[in-house]
Amino acid sequence: MKPSCASTGIYIGMRIEVPYFSQYDERIPEEWQGRSCGIVSLRMALGAVVPHKELPSPAELIASGVSSGAYVAGIGWRHDGLMRLAELCGARAHRSEFRIRKYAMPHVISSWLNKAFFNYGVALLRSSVQKGTVPIISVTVDGKSDTHLVPIVSWGKREGVLGFYYHEPASQPEDNDALYRFMSIDELGRRWRRLAIFIGSSGREEKIQEQHVTLSATTMRTNPFKVRWLEVAWQV
Repeated sequence: MKPSCASTGIYIGMRIEVPYFSQYDERIPEEWQGRSCGIVSLRMALGAVVPHKELPSPAELIASGVSSGAYVAGIGWRHDGLMRLAELCGARAHRSEFRIRKYAMPHVISSWLNKAFFNYGVALLRSSVQKGTVPIISVTVDGKSDTHLVPIVSWGKREGVLGFYYHEPASQPEDNDALYRFMSIDELGRRWRRLAIFIGSSGREEKIQEQHVTLSATTMRTNPFKVRWLEVAWQV
């Protein structure tokens, strides 16, 4: 599906039909409403990739996640815990990290490698959406250290600017801009913590494989240029 709104300067590429849920829905216990972005994002993703199965409500997922240790007080929702919940609901899940560990190396090299990993991550986010897999990314909020999880539901352009569209779980249920908010690549570069969980259908023929984007200390000492430069070129 490729809807385009030429009059508004908006172009949406491949769009996944992701149902919307708000973490401030009255059916979610009030004490969890401010800290349920991970679970609510997961529930949205599950609704897209497991559409024909009766799925638990966000409140039920919260209860299951807490009992299984998916939530850690003071930290938030563990990515591996969210993955286990996704698999229990009939989906496939894997996670990726698109950044290098801190090794002793010249700043120019670490900066170059981190940009390469970011470009690779952007390309993988886009290709995942193309295949119907919903990426849930970890972002910062208003430049603070607080982290937040949101599901990517499409990619495209707005006024000629490339970026991704996402559903905002932290919006009030009545907000008009909760669905298909736009995040430019520049904004993604500032806010994305380079972490993502990919939620896909277990019924797809192709196997979803976990992407490991890491460098060992040995690799960095012997061949710091082993990671190729990856540029993102979108034709829209």
